[in-house]
Amino acid sequence: MNFDTLNILTIISCILIVYTVFMMFRDKRVTKLKVDMTSQKVEEALSDYDKVVKRTAGIERERQKNTGQHHDDETFYLNRAEVIRSKTNFFSFVNGN
Repeated sequence: MNFDTLNILTIISCILIVYTVFMMFRDKRVTKLKVDMTSQKVEEALSDYDKVVKRTAGIERERQKNTGQHHDDETFYLNRAEVIRSKTNFFSFVNGN
């Protein structure tokens, strides 16, 4: 092989690599757009209650670490729930305050 043939093969290889990388990024972008559109359609189809449940799932799953202390008196837990209801932005939004 002479020098010109090697140059031509190198240029063709580079063009193929650039084309392949471009197509990979394009396919990734198209796939992401399709997923976003599908999730948007699904969210639009949800009722208001389902939307609230979906957005507050993180709050519901978030738990306080177990300290090993258990209270027989339920007022402790009721007071804690009242503080959460009064201080959390979500509950102030729902209650209209």
